[in-house]
Amino acid sequence: MRGRNYERVPELGKAKEFAITWREWYVGLQDPARGRWPLKRDKKEVYNWDKLNKGSRNGFGLVLVSLAWWRTVLRTEAEHKEFYGAIEEVSWTLQRMLSMGQVSEEGTKRQREEERKANEDDGKRKRYVVCRFTSLSPF
Repeated sequence: MRGRNYERVPELGKAKEFAITWREWYVGLQDPARGRWPLKRDKKEVYNWDKLNKGSRNGFGLVLVSLAWWRTVLRTEAEHKEFYGAIEEVSWTLQRMLSMGQVSEEGTKRQREEERKANEDDGKRKRYVVCRFTSLSPF
């Protein structure tokens, strides 16, 4: 099999250590105007989401996958509390990106046109699934 094995969860070590590493990585994906952890959540501020607004393996999808990995190593109540703080942060960020119109559900007009032409060429119709996250909280 070529490429990445997405079925295998990488070795994460202890939850506390992973949390520190994850936060540093996640803060690095944010607009510097949001500061350090805990990140600023100013509803009036217009943040730059370029590092997160990607459909590639290095975009927002990886943030969600990394949270799923983190969840596998939680043991204590304190670890769960920190994890759900990260979930809340990611949820706020995604909601902000959506509310500012910086995440497109359908892609750009040019992307749609290119996809339409590609579908005509191969005779196959592509189907898409649109997911909306209203809350990532388990409660």
